[in-house]
Amino acid sequence: MLTSAQEKCFDFICEFWEENTYSPSISDIAKGLEVNPNAAAEHVAVLKRKGYVVKQEKAARTITPIHIHRHIRKFYR
Repeated sequence: MLTSAQEKCFDFICEFWEENTYSPSISDIAKGLEVNPNAAAEHVAVLKRKGYVVKQEKAARTITPIHIHRHIRKFYR
């Protein structure tokens, strides 16, 4: 279960993906949600821990909603 802020973050990530076909950065998320980058990074960390997104550590623009990640993996198999 997500908090309201986490749900807004997840929705932003999904919408960003749909509009741009690539992952948002932490900075993009912070600007979109009007929060500081530390808060955005914490939301992403919680979403990852709860299984809503995947993210490669120390790599830029790798935040991917799990349903998109699964689709991409099927496509490239």
